[in-house]
Amino acid sequence: MSETISGPDAPRRRVPLLVQAWLLLIVGTFLQRAVPMTWWGSLLGTPGPVPDSQPTTLLGSEETNSRHNELKEAIYRASRALPWKPSCLARAFTGQRILLSWNIPGDVVIGLKPEGNANWPAHAWLISRRETIIGELEKEGFFPATMFRLSGHSTVPTATSAKD
Repeated sequence: MSETISGPDAPRRRVPLLVQAWLLLIVGTFLQRAVPMTWWGSLLGTPGPVPDSQPTTLLGSEETNSRHNELKEAIYRASRALPWKPSCLARAFTGQRILLSWNIPGDVVIGLKPEGNANWPAHAWLISRRETIIGELEKEGFFPATMFRLSGHSTVPTATSAKD
C-alpha cells in the first residue's frame, strides 16, 4: 500500500507553462473587460513614471534570456488557442505574473500614441531586465507614459539603486 503525503511536505505538481499562460490570459481579459482598472490595476504593481532611458541591452543571464523566450512562445501559443485575440494588456499581465512566479522582475509599460483627436490609442508592453518581452512589434510610435512596477522587482535601475 502506498502512502500519500499531504500538507506542506507534499510534492507540488507544476502546471505546464502553456496552461498557466492560457489561464492567465483568460483572467487578464476578464479583469480588463469586467472590472474597473482602478480596482485591479494594483495587481500590475505601483504606477509611476517611466525612466528616461530604456536601453535594449540585455542584462539578464543566459538562463533568464532562455526563460524570456520560453515565456514569449507560451503566451503566443496560448493566445492562438483562445477564441478571441487577447489585448496587449492581458498579454503583458500574463507575462508579468509568470515572471513573478519565476522570481524574475517584469514591468508593464503603458504607452500612448498622440493623434489629432482627443482619443489617443494606448498600448501595453512588458519589459524585463531592459528587454521588451511582450508587445515589441506593436509598440512602434507609442511613447511610454506609465510604468507599473511590483515592489522589490525592479527591471530598470533607479537613481538610488545605481549608487549602491
